[in-house]
Amino acid sequence: MYSDDFTRQSFWVGAFESGHCAALLAFRSINLASPSSFKDSWFQFIPEESLLDALADKPRRGFIINNATVDFPYRGGDLLYALIIAGSAMALRIGFDRMLSLTNDSRGVDKLCRAVDGVEVRKYIPVYNVGATFFKFSPDAVRSAILRAPSSILNQVKEARILIGEEKVSYGDNEEAIA
Repeated sequence: MYSDDFTRQSFWVGAFESGHCAALLAFRSINLASPSSFKDSWFQFIPEESLLDALADKPRRGFIINNATVDFPYRGGDLLYALIIAGSAMALRIGFDRMLSLTNDSRGVDKLCRAVDGVEVRKYIPVYNVGATFFKFSPDAVRSAILRAPSSILNQVKEARILIGEEKVSYGDNEEAIA
C-alpha cells in the first residue's frame, strides 16, 4: 500500500485487542460534484458508464469505503461487518449523499456490502487479477441497514472497542463538518 493511500483518508475505523490492530477500514470524503475528483487513482478500474450510473442523481457529498484489512487470526468472523456498520454510522453523522465501494470479491467483501444495503452497480470488474464489484450506498439504505443489524454485530461494535477519531472532514469545497 502506498503511503498516500493510508494518509489521504478522512477517517479510519479500527478494532483492537490488547493493543493489537485486528482490523481497519478506511473512509474518504470526496466532492462528487467536482470532475477533478474522478482523476483520483481509486476510480481507474471503474468503467465510466458504471460511474455515471452510480452518480445519475447528481450527489454532491460522498464517501469512498476502501482499504479494508483484517489480520489473519480475526478472519472468518463478523469483525469487518461491525467495522462497516461503525464507519457507516460515522459517515451518516458527518453527512453524505452517496457512498461508493469497490470490493475484493475473493474475500467476500461484496457479500458484506450487500448486507448493508449496498446497490450493486457492476460486477466482475478485474482489479489486479481479482474480480471486484462496484457498489453505491444511499444514506437511507445505510440508516436502514444499521437499524436492522443483528444485535451481535452492534454489541461487537461496542465490545471490540471499535474506535473512530474525531476530526474535521472536508468535501473539497471549503465546507467542513466535524465528525
